[in-house]
Amino acid sequence: MKLHIHGIGWIYGDRFAPGIPEEEGVFSSCGQPVTPPPRRALFSSYDKRFGRLDTFSKAGLTAAAMAFRDAGLAPTKEKRDIGIIAATVFGSVFTDLEYCR
Repeated sequence: MKLHIHGIGWIYGDRFAPGIPEEEGVFSSCGQPVTPPPRRALFSSYDKRFGRLDTFSKAGLTAAAMAFRDAGLAPTKEKRDIGIIAATVFGSVFTDLEYCR
């Protein structure tokens, strides 16, 4: 198997961006809470499914979107051989349970 990485997306505290961060020390401290990115930071149109994701899933989706931007991969309706993995232990189960109450 060959793996080709063409883009990077990073999440840290209340900041997220494509590419390698230029800000020195951006990853130097641990334990800072991650603020969920706003929906409009990722989608050009409203997508209500984003609101039901847990914080970690939103962070993973944001990092994936930033990696696509960093790689110069514009949105398209055509299929492409691209894979991105973002996983959590629970997925959005707690968010779903809260939504259904």
